[in-house]
Amino acid sequence: MLFKLELRRYTRTLFALITVSVALLMQGCFWESDDPAPVVPDADATGYYDTGTLSVDGGAVTDTNLLAMISGNRIMMTSLASSNTGTAATLVYDGTMTITKNDFTAEVTVYTDGENPVTATMTGTITEGSQIKDGTLTGAGVGNGTFSLTYSDTNSQTAAISRIITGANPLWQGSFNGSTPSQHTFEVDSANNYTHVDSPANGGIFEFCNINGTIAPIADTSLYSVDVTLSSCDITSVHLNYTGFAATTSLADTTLVYMATESTKTYSVGGEYD
Repeated sequence: MLFKLELRRYTRTLFALITVSVALLMQGCFWESDDPAPVVPDADATGYYDTGTLSVDGGAVTDTNLLAMISGNRIMMTSLASSNTGTAATLVYDGTMTITKNDFTAEVTVYTDGENPVTATMTGTITEGSQIKDGTLTGAGVGNGTFSLTYSDTNSQTAAISRIITGANPLWQGSFNGSTPSQHTFEVDSANNYTHVDSPANGGIFEFCNINGTIAPIADTSLYSVDVTLSSCDITSVHLNYTGFAATTSLADTTLVYMATESTKTYSVGGEYD
């Protein structure tokens, strides 16, 4: 009889222990399930992008060497551009990005050879340090189409004024806003000064402009900030201050591309220089 009582007591105790253990395990499970989901940080798109592709205006304008620069939340993209009709144009896209995880949207202004702006909505997906894919432009004309961008090898080199100063080297020279034979030449010194040497000739609305200002490295990036003012132009309405970005397009720093726009969103300037 005593043995049976002890057995019952032992069984009840064991059952109680099992019940408590199960309850604790279930509580742990529920606690774990209540943990917040891991936070996915917003992608950092900062850098220079090259060898991109662009198709806009119903395929009338295409480019397989689309370039872009992103710093902070500003995106600037340029096509130096080829078109299926054989007519060259410089297209500049300038806007402010909103990045959510790996996706972004931007409201951009699009300039053709420095003027005639149109607006568009830009969207795409960022693979950080690799590419921007599924790019779309929703607007009219050159503000409507698709694009992709590839993160450049030059991002491995941090911007430094020593890489772009002219010094004893030849001046930077090239076509201004895609209009030929519009040659613009300038020099860069160790104090970040961008100093005009020769004005664009036959350069459309920017003919005979003097272009002066600064071009300075952006810390911890491969990019440079551009801040220039135009003066002495034939068309005085373009006498404004322009800001934007520049980047060297090769590890050897032999070519410099820059693009800049002004705050009224009427004009853009820039080009490719050797």
